[in-house]
Amino acid sequence: MTPGYSAEEVRPNILWITVEDMSPTLGCYGDAFANTPNIDQLAAQGVRYTRAFAAAPVCSPSRSCLITGTPPSSQGTHEMRSAFPLPLGVHGFPSLARQTGYFCTNNVKTDYNTGDEARLIEECWDESSASAHWRSEKRRRDQPFFAVF
Repeated sequence: MTPGYSAEEVRPNILWITVEDMSPTLGCYGDAFANTPNIDQLAAQGVRYTRAFAAAPVCSPSRSCLITGTPPSSQGTHEMRSAFPLPLGVHGFPSLARQTGYFCTNNVKTDYNTGDEARLIEECWDESSASAHWRSEKRRRDQPFFAVF
C-alpha cells in the first residue's frame, strides 16, 4: 500500500484522546449527570464513535490492535504482558500517516504488548514522551498532525 494525497486535498489534523476504563460517561453520549462541556464541544465538531468495542479485555492488547489494525489474537498480543514479536509486515498505521507528511506524536500511550514496541515507537512517532505535543517546534506550521493523548 502506498499512501498518497492530491496537492489540493486538505488533510485534517487528528487529535486522538484515549482513556481506559471510562465507559460512555460523557455528556456527548447522553449521560445526564456528566458535566463535560469541552469534550462535548470537541465531539460536536469532530467524529464521535457510537459503536465501539474493545479487541481485548485489557488495555495493552487493545492498544496493539488499535496501532496495527490487526486483532491481538492473530498477532500474538492477546495475552497480557506478551513479548511476542509482531508478524513480518505488520506496522503501525501512524507510520503511513508520517509517509504522507503528518507530524505524529504520542503522549505515553505506547504499551503495545509486544516484543517489537521499540520498532513501533520508532516508525510511528516523530515524538513519543510525556512532553510530546503537536505544538512541537519540530513540526512545520503548515504540517498536519496526528496526536495521541
